[in-house]
Amino acid sequence: MTDIRIGHLSTAYHSALVAIGRGSLEKRGLVADWKLFGTGPPIVKGLEAGELDVGYIGLPPAVIGIARGAKIKCVAGGHEEGTVFIARSDYRDLSTAGSMAGVLKQFDGKTIGSPARGSIHDVIARNMLMREGMSGKVTVKNYQWTDFVAQAMESGEIDAAFGTPSLQIGLSLIYGLDIKPMVSPHSLWPHNPSYGIIATQAFMENYPERLLQFLQVHKESIEFIKKEPDEAARISSGVVGVVG
Repeated sequence: MTDIRIGHLSTAYHSALVAIGRGSLEKRGLVADWKLFGTGPPIVKGLEAGELDVGYIGLPPAVIGIARGAKIKCVAGGHEEGTVFIARSDYRDLSTAGSMAGVLKQFDGKTIGSPARGSIHDVIARNMLMREGMSGKVTVKNYQWTDFVAQAMESGEIDAAFGTPSLQIGLSLIYGLDIKPMVSPHSLWPHNPSYGIIATQAFMENYPERLLQFLQVHKESIEFIKKEPDEAARISSGVVGVVG
């Protein structure tokens, strides 16, 4: 019998990968069912439908869900500033373009890729374009799986991309592309709460001890990453099947 159903993303939230790889919940006597999703909005739908108990997601999808009446709450933080804006190295970054507008004008008439509409990355991309007067001049193309953003970047379907740091690393190491950040995560949105842990109200009320155990594992995983980064990387690679 499953004790806790957890939604997590393919965008490499390392505290989740470490918890899976170390069997941390199982060591506490909890049978966990980890379900993989491409972006945050489907996780919110899973929480609403009673198919999930908790989820690792960017906060905008959670806020949108709460606004439409979803019985969910953010019960823990994850990390800040988890969005990168990347392109091939022949584009000028903020330091050479001189301004955010200067960076974006390079993509006038072009297409930028992002995870699903309403994701943290999509919100940051569209907000930046609107703020700099580039909405309608730059196309934002959304993908239901962040993995498809990398493929679109490699094929030339898109000219730049918003996503997690793992997107940049994957494009460089797996696809062999010469990629660089256009704007630092801090400059995109200082101290933005990139992702958190969302739980259903029903799970909080009916199984508070299980939720507390899960949150303790989340905290322990973060501390493990800080203290043992090399071992955490090895464990994470084993979970996702990365070799090299």
